[in-house]
Amino acid sequence: MLLALLLLSLLVVFLAACGDSTSGTQVEFIESRSRQMPDGTAIVTSVQLSFDDADPIGPFATPNPGEVYGFELAVDAESVRLGVVTSTGGNTGAREIRFLGPE
Repeated sequence: MLLALLLLSLLVVFLAACGDSTSGTQVEFIESRSRQMPDGTAIVTSVQLSFDDADPIGPFATPNPGEVYGFELAVDAESVRLGVVTSTGGNTGAREIRFLGPE
């Protein structure tokens, strides 16, 4: 499982809406969807999130690549790392990742 965590890590850098990059960005909801290879491999079945340098939260189950999974959060952050906890192996990746803040 640790190997799967090392296989895919995405680093997303948030830019503050007002141009003040030291204040971070409020994240209230995250959506994630795995990709899948034609032979049925490369599915990310669970993920964890690390905001800035904090301890990871999760894991969050994402078993079906045909669905977008949503997770409610309340975090102010400048960066987030999405790590794979479990997968079916192969060339894992994300088909869709969305970070949503307040309206």
